[in-house]
Amino acid sequence: MTPSKPGGERKVRALFLGHCSYFHTKNISRLLRKEIPGLHITVANLVKPDGSELQAHESVDFDEVIEFPRKRNIIPGSAEILSGFFNALSDRTRRGVVLSALFRLKPGKVKKLLKSYIENEKFSGMLKDAISGYDILHFHFISAEALIPLALAGNDQFVILHFWGSDLLNMSGREIYLKQYEAIGRADMILLTTPEMSQHFLVKFGRDKKDKIRNVHFAVDNDFLNRILKSDRIKHRDEFCRKNGISGDKIIIEAGYNASVWQRHLRIIEELKKLPPEIRKSIHVIFVMTYGLGPEHNGYLKEVKSAAEGAGIEYTFFEKHLDKEEVLCLIAATDIKLNLRETDNMNNAMLEAFCSDTVVVNGSWMPYGSLRRKGIYYREIGSLDELAGELTYLCSNLQSEKSKTSGNGRIIEEEFSYAKLSSDWTTVYKEAITLAKERKQGNANN
Repeated sequence: MTPSKPGGERKVRALFLGHCSYFHTKNISRLLRKEIPGLHITVANLVKPDGSELQAHESVDFDEVIEFPRKRNIIPGSAEILSGFFNALSDRTRRGVVLSALFRLKPGKVKKLLKSYIENEKFSGMLKDAISGYDILHFHFISAEALIPLALAGNDQFVILHFWGSDLLNMSGREIYLKQYEAIGRADMILLTTPEMSQHFLVKFGRDKKDKIRNVHFAVDNDFLNRILKSDRIKHRDEFCRKNGISGDKIIIEAGYNASVWQRHLRIIEELKKLPPEIRKSIHVIFVMTYGLGPEHNGYLKEVKSAAEGAGIEYTFFEKHLDKEEVLCLIAATDIKLNLRETDNMNNAMLEAFCSDTVVVNGSWMPYGSLRRKGIYYREIGSLDELAGELTYLCSNLQSEKSKTSGNGRIIEEEFSYAKLSSDWTTVYKEAITLAKERKQGNANN
C-alpha cells in the first residue's frame, strides 16, 4: 500500500494484467478511480484493438501504464552461460538433460539449454519484481498466457480472475482447463458477467467455487450510449450511406462486430447466398474487420472477401479503425445486426445496437437470457442453418420488427446506467480492498 501523498491516507494498489484491452479496462478504471479515491490502478501491457500506440491523453484513465519485461529481450552473455553450466550441474533435473546432450557431442544443444534456463530464471525474477508492489492483481481474460504471472504472486496479494466470455465458453482442451482450474484455486474472487455465465462456470469447475463468484457487467462508455440514444438517426444514416456509396433504400446488415474467425463470417455468407434473389438485391452487408484478427489467421480476411465477392450481394469491408463519429453513423445506419459467434458474453457492440432501432439477431446458444428477462427485444435463431429464413422474414417485415425495438434503449439506459454499474463495481472492489487489507494485516501479525 502506498500513500497518496506524504502523511496522507495510504492507497491500495491494484494491477490490471492479462489481456488488457484499452476500451474495456479504461471504462472500469475510470469508474473505480472516481468512486474509490483510495485506489491506485496500474495497467500492464495495454492493448488497443487497432494496434496503434497509446496516446498521452488516453492514459489519463489510469494512475500508471507499464510494460512487463519481455523474455526475447533477455540475451545471456558468455560468462552467464558458463556460470549457468555449473549451476545446472548442481540441479538434479537439469544435470541429466545437460550431460546427456554433452555426452552425445551436441554443444549447440547444451548452449541452447543453458540459455533457456537463464532466460527463464531472469524473466521470472523480473516479472516477480514487476507485480510485487501491488495489493490486488486483477487478471483480465483468463488465457494460459495471461496466467503466467500468477505463479509468481505473493501469498499476501489478493487475486481477482475476470472471465470475459470466450475464455470460459470457448477455450477447450485438457491443458488450458488444468491451468484455469489451478488459477481458480488460487483466486480470491471470480468475476462473471451474468447468472448464465456463473452456472456454466460452476458446471465446468465445480460448485464448491460458488462463494468466490461475483456478477458484474463490463463498465460501458455511458457518454457514448447517451449519444446514440439522442442521435439524429436519419441524418447519421444518410451521412453513412453517402460517405460509403450505399444506396439509401438498401437494408443494411452488419455481419459480426470484428474480424475474429469466431464471428463465423464464412458461414454467414453461405446463408446469404441462399436468400431469394429479390432479398439479395435489397441488402447491403457490412463487415467490420477493424480488430480481432489473430496472427494465426492471417489469410482469413482475404478468404472472407473472396467469399463475399462470390455471394451475389453488395457489401462493404471496414479494415481501418473507426472513430466515434463513424461508429455512431454505422449504428444509426444498421437495420439488422448479426451476433452469431460460437460464444459471446454481452459485448458492448451489441449493447450499443440496442440503443438504436437495429434489430439484433442473436444465437439462442448465447447466455443472454437476462436481457430477455429485462424486456429487451431481439431475434434468435437456433443454428446458422436458420439464418436465410430469418433474414427473409426480417427483410419482408422490417418496419414492424424495428418498431418492437422502441423500448430497448430505455432499458439499456436504466440497466447499464453509470449509477448502477458504479454501484456494482464499487461493491466488488470495496470488498476486495477490505479482504486485501485484512490479509496484509494478518501476514504482518504472523
